[in-house]
Amino acid sequence: MAGFTNGNPELYDMDPLGGYTKESSYTSTGSGSLTALGYLESVYQPMMSVQEGVKHVARALGIAMRRDAATGGNMKIVSITKKGYKEYTKDEIEKISKAA
Repeated sequence: MAGFTNGNPELYDMDPLGGYTKESSYTSTGSGSLTALGYLESVYQPMMSVQEGVKHVARALGIAMRRDAATGGNMKIVSITKKGYKEYTKDEIEKISKAA
């Protein structure tokens, strides 16, 4: 869960029982989360652009889907910035993923 409170970004990792942990930069949840989290830890940079973040999230999800059958085969990626909420289409994700 993520959003802004009084202009400050907040990110929470929520477990299936409703517990939560406040995170500072990124998180990963679900059956393939450890695989995805390992990738995110290796590429995360504090001043990364939203587009760069989307590219890495798509890669992390792709890796998790290949390594863990329970992860599923579809992905939804959203960004939440001070400008608002954006849900990326499959075409947008593919275009960003292919960008250098």
